[in-house]
Amino acid sequence: MLSEDAFAAWLAMVGAPSRSGELASLIGENVAKIRAQRLRSRVSWSVVVAVSRALGRNPVRDLQGFPVFAAVDVVQPTSREALSQVQVEDVLLEISKRRRSEIARMVGAAGYELQAFPFEESTRYWFDAMDANGTLRGRLVEATTLDKTSLSRAISANTLSPEQAVTAAVMAGGTPTVGLVIIGLVSAAEAGWAPTVRDTALIECSDTDLIDLADARLRTLRRKIRADLVEANYWKTLG
Repeated sequence: MLSEDAFAAWLAMVGAPSRSGELASLIGENVAKIRAQRLRSRVSWSVVVAVSRALGRNPVRDLQGFPVFAAVDVVQPTSREALSQVQVEDVLLEISKRRRSEIARMVGAAGYELQAFPFEESTRYWFDAMDANGTLRGRLVEATTLDKTSLSRAISANTLSPEQAVTAAVMAGGTPTVGLVIIGLVSAAEAGWAPTVRDTALIECSDTDLIDLADARLRTLRRKIRADLVEANYWKTLG
């Protein structure tokens, strides 16, 4: 969150309207929401991004001007980070292609494109890819106000705050801007991702790594299906 003083100073610097009504009109937001955030001196980063876009600026560059986001930049993700945003269906299709599966050839002939992201498991896959030694979650809990339960919930629901996402990326030795893309604050294009970066990472993945990736995706899918069944049975019992 951004204080009202810092927000007002930034608006003046980028030449944006200072009045909440004008800002609301500029970004297509409810004026009451903007006024409430400014009154509480807790302006959301999504408002900053929306204003930046409306002015034709790059949101990543503008966020970079705030101390909490000094580490972000317009830069390509690593192959590991790009692969974290590939869904299980796409991984399995790539395996089928390499085995010359007829169905894979049919799909490929139709001009198949990777599924869009961020998706439901974006944050979880990203964390799993970055957390090589299994300590990232614990270190993030120690460095933020999150407890283990809240962090687990935020990862599952893709609701990490921008500050938490950048902190996690820095801790893991990753690309800080990727965290902002994963949570949907900025787009991949705004962060400097090439349109085919995920495709390239998947194609260049070795056969062994591709099988390992599929295995990890399927294990996550299995856990989700089991959790959904448990929840469904719980409500069925209550009902």
